[in-house]
Amino acid sequence: MSDVGVVGWGALAAAIALAVTLGGVLVRLTDRLNRAEAAVAAAAGAAALAEKTATALVDHRIQCAREFVSQETLKSLRMEILDAMHRIEERLDKIPHRA
Repeated sequence: MSDVGVVGWGALAAAIALAVTLGGVLVRLTDRLNRAEAAVAAAAGAAALAEKTATALVDHRIQCAREFVSQETLKSLRMEILDAMHRIEERLDKIPHRA
């Protein structure tokens, strides 16, 4: 009877050890899955932010190009106006003054 009791207690101890081991494995697996899900959520948020930032950058580039062209056009027009003013000034200098 003592042999059966030892075997019974040994089997019970082995079953408890197996249950504890499986429980530990399940807890670690659950923890890793939770971390993986959090990482996926963070990556999705980062991807959305990157897309939004890329769109804003494209819009900014377009706006800068518009302003650059406008300033270049303004500079060109300014030069044309100054040239025209100088030509008018030269013509006025050539006209004899009547007194």
